[in-house]
Amino acid sequence: MKNTFKDILGFGMGSAMLAKEVAEDFVDEMIKTGNAKNEQRALLVTEMSGRAFETLKDYEENFKTKFGEIASELNLATKSDIDELKEMIKDLKKSQEVSSSEE
Repeated sequence: MKNTFKDILGFGMGSAMLAKEVAEDFVDEMIKTGNAKNEQRALLVTEMSGRAFETLKDYEENFKTKFGEIASELNLATKSDIDELKEMIKDLKKSQEVSSSEE
């Protein structure tokens, strides 16, 4: 499951990089047709790719929120639940060791 999540985020980052390339191509075409000046290229590409990264960031946040909601609905254990259980097991083992040594 963790790898799937990383794959999805990796896909998102790849999409953002592709968006930057598309923005560069689009701005180059605007310059060729006279709709933008060459001096504006860097600014336009930065603005367009910045929007793409912001959209990606929003997508990731929405995905994490939705994933958390689904995990909650399915009663899946969270990392904190598992950490809490590990701590309880550790305490029980210590308690058992103390009881064994007292006998």
